[in-house]
Amino acid sequence: MIKPDYCTQNDGHCPTCPLANDGRDCANNKFYTLGPLAEAIMGGNLAAMAKMLNDVELDLDLNILEPDPGAFIPRPVLMDLYAYRVDEPLRQSIGDLLGGN
Repeated sequence: MIKPDYCTQNDGHCPTCPLANDGRDCANNKFYTLGPLAEAIMGGNLAAMAKMLNDVELDLDLNILEPDPGAFIPRPVLMDLYAYRVDEPLRQSIGDLLGGN
């Protein structure tokens, strides 16, 4: 898991932090979890989503054999994935998620 630089509580795990609210962290940045991302981008394929994210952000270290749907995915990682993906349908799905900020 990547801890945001500005994090001071809960060891960087925004989904369970008391400062997080409505899917936003303490700096008002949107955060994501693996399950909903996999559903929106990969049709629910957690392993494929985890591998794609790991390919973009090595420090993320998501388990691709037994992916955790609740794994925390920081917005900057999703932005990197958007920049990295070249196939348009996936890139469009990622852009749609990012556009909601």
